[in-house]
Amino acid sequence: MALELNGTTGVSLVQDGVITDANLPAGSVLQVVQNSYATQVTNATNSFADTGLQASITPSSVSSTILVFVSQNGCGVSPTGGGIQINLLRGATSLISFSRIAGWSDSGYTFFGSISGSHEDSPNTTSSVTYKTQFRLFTASGTGYVQESNGGIAAASTITLMEIAG
Repeated sequence: MALELNGTTGVSLVQDGVITDANLPAGSVLQVVQNSYATQVTNATNSFADTGLQASITPSSVSSTILVFVSQNGCGVSPTGGGIQINLLRGATSLISFSRIAGWSDSGYTFFGSISGSHEDSPNTTSSVTYKTQFRLFTASGTGYVQESNGGIAAASTITLMEIAG
């Protein structure tokens, strides 16, 4: 028996070629936004400073959650010792922090490489939402680095936002 798809056989929801988020079950990925930033930023204080890494997403439903994945690369502290703390924010609201205090040392510098983390957020809005990272010195004096530049090429950090149907 042949299958007939004519808009009256239960497939009218896709007859225009678009599947809306209302047709997808909870837990479905509705959209993905990714951004990267590759300019060295330094901070010599215990106060948070922007890393330059950010991305924005506009949720399609207030019941959606946003999965945020951060890979902050080229992280380190000079002189040797101490650590840095990465803070994830939605707008001005702090969501979660990732810290690193152990790394390898060479010539008066402690290098951590990548500080990564993830967080599930419920912004409860259909307006554009911006997520960004900040960093600060965690345990010692000195200068913290993210997206460290070596030979004029800075390490690229990435942020990925995934809207999940609620």
